[in-house]
Amino acid sequence: MTSTPADRIPYIAGRETHLPRVYGNIPTFLGVPLSKVPQDLEKYDVAIFGVPWEGPITWGDPRGSKCEDVPKLLRLEAARYGGFLPELDIDVLESLRVTDYGDVVTVANSIPETLKSVYDKSSEVFSRKLFPLVYGGDHSFTPQIIKALCENVQGKVGLIMFDSHMDNLDQYDGEPNARCCPVNRIAEIPGVKTSSIVHFGIRGPRNSRYGFNFAREIGATVITSRDIHVMGFSCALKKAIRIAKEGTDAFYVSICSDAIDPAYNPGGPPDPDGLTSHEVLTAAYETCLAGPSGFDIVEIYPTQPGATFSLHLAVWMGMYALAGLSRGRDG
Repeated sequence: MTSTPADRIPYIAGRETHLPRVYGNIPTFLGVPLSKVPQDLEKYDVAIFGVPWEGPITWGDPRGSKCEDVPKLLRLEAARYGGFLPELDIDVLESLRVTDYGDVVTVANSIPETLKSVYDKSSEVFSRKLFPLVYGGDHSFTPQIIKALCENVQGKVGLIMFDSHMDNLDQYDGEPNARCCPVNRIAEIPGVKTSSIVHFGIRGPRNSRYGFNFAREIGATVITSRDIHVMGFSCALKKAIRIAKEGTDAFYVSICSDAIDPAYNPGGPPDPDGLTSHEVLTAAYETCLAGPSGFDIVEIYPTQPGATFSLHLAVWMGMYALAGLSRGRDG
């Protein structure tokens, strides 16, 4: 048996063995072409980029959850996949022109500089009419993507956030850009239609009365885990999409991994009664079928036992999102 050359990645799913590299030995996501500068984006429909960032720690081990490593780890896990999804009869890499736009430059000791980098990279993508598929990192950076979207759309923007927590605190330990504050920051952005913000999958005692009341004050819709069980997942999802699109010129989708039940997401927080893997894949597909302007997946913790499964699920979520995007554009 001959050994695999050091500069090559084993043959996977019918693709070339030599995949483009983002840096070092890290291949691009799904082996798509690499874009290094904004001008490279002109010929693509979708730009995938990572935000290797974890800001203020709000729970658990003070060493953090290492979610800043996720973009790198996702690319490594995605190297084994092709673009074809037989259950949907679509190859996302044939139906869309997809590029990997690398990672946002983060500054470990500067939250403002890091968030500005997220805003700048998002602006480069939106100004060229591409769809950003973004992998985090923690949830603190999503407002910067939506800020860039609002400035590009120059109209009203809605949001569907899949999460077990409201994530709408005003601040955490004096920091307004902590991972538990993004919806509060999003509500402050000119152009965001707060009555078209939907919290989907809210549940459990790690929420506060403040967050629930704040959602009511700004007119946001809260769909709890109990609502989903009573209404049925399909009806609840259709309601979320309708509200996010109602009276808006664009909407954005953000999935925190803790929206998923830990039985299917061992690399996320231990918040039971969440979505199944089938439901979250369906959510990714159906929301993107409805034509959002961007999508992110955040808060996977590689240090937790079983996190590799969560990484693979996140890769699948991105692929289902691209499948829905392609089908939606095809009418």
